[in-house]
Amino acid sequence: MIATLIGWPAIIGSFLFSAIGIKTNRPYLLAVGAVLISGFAWYLFGSPALIFEMIGLLLPTLHLVAMYLVTKGKKLAAACCLVPQLLVMIYFAAVVALLEG
Repeated sequence: MIATLIGWPAIIGSFLFSAIGIKTNRPYLLAVGAVLISGFAWYLFGSPALIFEMIGLLLPTLHLVAMYLVTKGKKLAAACCLVPQLLVMIYFAAVVALLEG
């Protein structure tokens, strides 16, 4: 159960909900994305590395900023708010692949 809330299903699901919300002009989907990423962000915030603490605070906040931007019709700026999550996803996927490979 915990893995579903803070693991890969939540990380990928939040990104997909938010991307679909931007594409279809549905800001409530970005709110769903913010809720889904909050478990993973909480996990990152507990990390001893300062950069991960900052990312943990920023991820849900950027989803909410993107939600605001979608309501104002600024899709490109909203999409740019999801770039940090995409980079974090790529980073952790690479770490997992290297550790298992």
